[in-house]
Amino acid sequence: MSKYRILHIIGSLEAGGTERWLVKLIRYWNSDVFEPLVIAFDDGELRKELVGLGIKPIILKKREGHHLRFVYQLFDRFRQLKPDLVHCRNASPAVIYGGIAAKLSSLPLVVSVHGHSCLFESDFRLKAWYKIQNFSDKVITVSGSIKRELIAVGGVNPGKITVIHNGIDLAWAKPELREQKKRELGLNGSKLIIGCVGNLKPVKGHEYLIKAVPLVLSEFPDARFILVGDGPLRNELELLASRLNVKDSVIFLGNRTDVHELMPVFDVFALPSLSEGLCNVLLEAMAAEKPVVATNVGGNPEMVEDGKTGVLIHAREPSKLAEAVVSLLSNEQKRREMGRMSLLKVKKEFQLRKTIEEYEKIYLDLCSANTAKLRGI
Repeated sequence: MSKYRILHIIGSLEAGGTERWLVKLIRYWNSDVFEPLVIAFDDGELRKELVGLGIKPIILKKREGHHLRFVYQLFDRFRQLKPDLVHCRNASPAVIYGGIAAKLSSLPLVVSVHGHSCLFESDFRLKAWYKIQNFSDKVITVSGSIKRELIAVGGVNPGKITVIHNGIDLAWAKPELREQKKRELGLNGSKLIIGCVGNLKPVKGHEYLIKAVPLVLSEFPDARFILVGDGPLRNELELLASRLNVKDSVIFLGNRTDVHELMPVFDVFALPSLSEGLCNVLLEAMAAEKPVVATNVGGNPEMVEDGKTGVLIHAREPSKLAEAVVSLLSNEQKRREMGRMSLLKVKKEFQLRKTIEEYEKIYLDLCSANTAKLRGI
């Protein structure tokens, strides 16, 4: 039997959560049934990972503004690649342009939504984004909160929407590397460490985490905050740490490929985001048995049980963030119990194999239906 060719359209190959999930999906799906194709509108470091999987991603640069000609560039590529299904992800250009080209090509279209519409920069793009979802054959959301928003705000047909939570491989964390990694980072064994992983962009809320640092240090002067990730706000955040006189307590590591080795170093994981779909790195922290302090936004409450696997707080409140972190740093037994319950929750609800199988079922159903349609069955 020939393989189904699944064409993934994505905004860029930078190391964000949506992009990393695409790589994970392709790495673990049934390669005897599916063949991956990837078109991205911008390059990035994940190109190397895709190439390592035997995929040569196509980079099609799109100019600023609205360009119908770009739709026809995609249409031509579709004719060359001959996919059986097109799957567009999240960002408005990928969904709008990729979705229009898929419909012009009479191909089954899947749209997956990993974040909330508050991130859109214009009403026109937002309306077009919603319209394409209604034209699609299936919309996948990574959380129930996104599904509710698409229905209430975007008027998307509820019957088209399926919620598929992200999943994680439980062999991901490397707890045995904790002390080795601490030494590599120049941290002695007595220091308590608060970790945060994410691109340094406004939506991730790092500003509020750094503003919480002085409040935490007033109770735990030797605590250290490790920020993993890079982005346009790095200089601004480093200056903020300097202005607050906490620059020696905040370590900016930049982008790393060893997050699975760094996660065990953290005593508490903090996620100060202003908006989230279903955060992959939060799952990674929970799989590493870390108690988490996360904002009560998006899909976070679907993962974090307040008081059981972590602490949920309101966004943009550094004092509440600091209070939650201090409460966990003050109680090692509480941290251990929350970490244990976090891992149990991941095992029960967020297994990677289950997530992959749900994606595979959607692909198979749509590809089979389209094949039957083309044969006139």
